[in-house]
Amino acid sequence: MVRRAGTVEKARAMVGVALSALGAEPDRAAFGPDTWLVSKGSAAVVIRVVGHGTDPDASDVHVQVTSPVMRVPPDPGFSAHLLKLNHEMGGLACFAVTPQGEVHLVAARTYRDVGAPEIARLIAQVAHFSDAYDDPLLERYGAQYALRPGAVPPRAKPPAPPPALRDPGSRAAPPGRPPGKGPA
Repeated sequence: MVRRAGTVEKARAMVGVALSALGAEPDRAAFGPDTWLVSKGSAAVVIRVVGHGTDPDASDVHVQVTSPVMRVPPDPGFSAHLLKLNHEMGGLACFAVTPQGEVHLVAARTYRDVGAPEIARLIAQVAHFSDAYDDPLLERYGAQYALRPGAVPPRAKPPAPPPALRDPGSRAAPPGRPPGKGPA
């Protein structure tokens, strides 16, 4: 495998520009060479550059944004409820279940298809939806399914709380109707 020089580095730089546009300091949000952690309200949001940069067109490098929400409850209607919420988000983000039984809100884009403004929108959308849905989901299915406070990927936790994103206003708001006070 031959790594294309600068592909991953350019993606890292674009994430830094996107975080700055949202009011976060990229160096303070850094959680590793290709990972950043920020927050909005009660939501922790993890941004990653994933891939090796070996494809000639950079199609193997992605910017992935995730937000851990809760553990999967044993309620038989839970999966159908998440699918309805996925539909409400109109493809901007979706709920997914990890192999460890955690529910995360996820969105990703191929590096070659986006610029820093799109990455900023992606981060803002995941933060918005996760902050809007996490508390109502826990109220409905039970606080006992909450992940540990500030749940982050299985790496060392940052020494300080993650920087909070400023409200991007209407510029980064997802199109269509934003979620109400909670899930349907």
